[in-house]
Amino acid sequence: MAKRINLDDLKKSISEGNKDFNGMDFSNNYLSEVNFMDANLNNAIFNNANLWRANLIGANLENANLENAKLEIAEVNWANLINANLEIANLMNASMKCSNLKGANLKCANLKGANLEGANLEGANLEGANLENVKLNWTNLMNANLINANMKGTILVNGKLEGANLEGANLEGANLEGANLENANLENVILINCNLSLINLKGANLNGSNLKEKRMISARLGNVYLMNANLIKVNLGKANLEGANLEGANLEEANLERANLNNVNLQNVNLKGASLKGASLKGANLFGANLIDANLENAFLGYTNLKNANLGGANLYHADMSGANLEGAKLDGAVLRRVKFGRVNFENANLEKKDFFWANLSGANFKNANLSGANLMATNFFEANLFGTNLEGANLSGANLQEANLEGANLEGAILDRANLKGANLEGAKLDGAVLRRVKLGRANFENANLEKKDFFETNLEGSNFYWANLKGANLEGANLKGANLEGANLEGANLEGANLANANLFGTNLEGANLQSASLYGTNLQGANLQGANLQGAHLDRADLNNAILMNAKLVNAKLWNANLEGANLEGANLEGANLSWANLERTNFLGAKLPYYLHFQGAKIEKAILSDDIKININKDLEIWEILEEKRKRKNFRKSFINPLDAFEGDIDLYNEHYL
Repeated sequence: MAKRINLDDLKKSISEGNKDFNGMDFSNNYLSEVNFMDANLNNAIFNNANLWRANLIGANLENANLENAKLEIAEVNWANLINANLEIANLMNASMKCSNLKGANLKCANLKGANLEGANLEGANLEGANLENVKLNWTNLMNANLINANMKGTILVNGKLEGANLEGANLEGANLEGANLENANLENVILINCNLSLINLKGANLNGSNLKEKRMISARLGNVYLMNANLIKVNLGKANLEGANLEGANLEEANLERANLNNVNLQNVNLKGASLKGASLKGANLFGANLIDANLENAFLGYTNLKNANLGGANLYHADMSGANLEGAKLDGAVLRRVKFGRVNFENANLEKKDFFWANLSGANFKNANLSGANLMATNFFEANLFGTNLEGANLSGANLQEANLEGANLEGAILDRANLKGANLEGAKLDGAVLRRVKLGRANFENANLEKKDFFETNLEGSNFYWANLKGANLEGANLKGANLEGANLEGANLEGANLANANLFGTNLEGANLQSASLYGTNLQGANLQGANLQGAHLDRADLNNAILMNAKLVNAKLWNANLEGANLEGANLEGANLSWANLERTNFLGAKLPYYLHFQGAKIEKAILSDDIKININKDLEIWEILEEKRKRKNFRKSFINPLDAFEGDIDLYNEHYL
């Protein structure tokens, strides 16, 4: 049983320097202003004792029982209160700086206005305690029980509350700047007008909490639970919420500028009018989120799930949404200029008249999407899938569609001025009324495409595939078609003036009435091509293959056919004035009715069995294969001229009057 002591004996003992009161019973005593400084009060009993203004500085009160004790204005600094019982005790305005209250029981205690700066309350029980306006700066409250505690106006700057249970606590107007609440339970906590700047809430549970208009700048909220929390107008600028769960939370008009929201669960969250400028949302779940009028300028939304999210009127200027899922997302009125949409899924999306100016859509999927009337100027569609996409009337000026798949796409009336379509697949694409001036189309696939009367002025089409394409009446003036495949294509009446068709394949191509003036056809395959009535004036056909080509009534004035293959070609009625056929293969070529100069250059040409008109003078030299030709002439019975010495052939001109067959 604890030993009792009366007040007189106590005062006498203290005056004599006795400080050992281990296990003493002071219950129900009036001990106001008593001096227990540095006293040993281990296991002492102070139930219902009055210790008003008592001096307990440095005292040892370990395991002491102070239930319902009155300690108003008491000095308890540096005291040892480990496992002490202070239930219902009154510590109003008491000073307990740097005291050790580890494991102490302060249930329903009144600590209003007390100073516990630097105190240790680890594992203490403060359930229902009154901590209004208490100073808890740098205080250790790790794993403390603060359920339903009144902490209005409490100062917890840099406080340690890791693992603490604050469920239902009232922290209205509290200052938690820099406090550590990692893994703390803050469910249904009242946080009105409190300061949460630089706070650490990593792994904390704030489900259902009211954080309306809170200031939580640079707060650490990684893996925090804020499901259905009220975060209207909360300031979370530069806050770290990585891995947090905010499902169903209300963040309307919240400030999340430059916040870390990587891998955060924001499913069905309300972010209407919120500012997420420069925020990082990599891998975040925004399924069904409301982002109407939200500011996402320069935000990173790479691989974010925005399925069925509403981004109407949102500002996404210069945002990075590479790999994001926008299936079913609403983008009405959204600002999409200079946005990075690499690898984004827009399949079947309605993006009519959207503004994607300078956006990066490389690798994005627009299969069967509607982009009609959209502003796609300077947009990057590198390797994008635009299969069956509706781009009618869209502005693609300066757009990069390199290696893009536009198979079956509708580009009717689209503006593609200076666009880059190198390696693009346009098989079966509709291009009626499309503007294609100065387009880069190197290696593009136009197989079977209808390009009638299209304007390809000075367009780069090097290596492109126009197999069986319809280019009737098309304007290809100055176009680069080097190495292009135009086999079976229809170029009737097309304008190819000054075009580069070197080494191109025009096998069986229809070029009837086409304008090829000054065009370069060096090494071009024109076997079986129809060039009837075509204008080839000044064209370069050196080493071109015109085997069995039809050149009837073609204009070849000053054309260069050096070393060309015209075997079996039909030049009937063609105009070859000034043409150079040196070293050409003219075997079985038909020149009947052709307009030839008085001196036609056949240097080194092979003209065996060629069909020539009357009154042709041929300028030959020693390289001309004419020996066999003249031998044939000698054998003819109806040879009208005297014998021609073959040597004369090397000394000047040979008149072949009235001789149609050599």
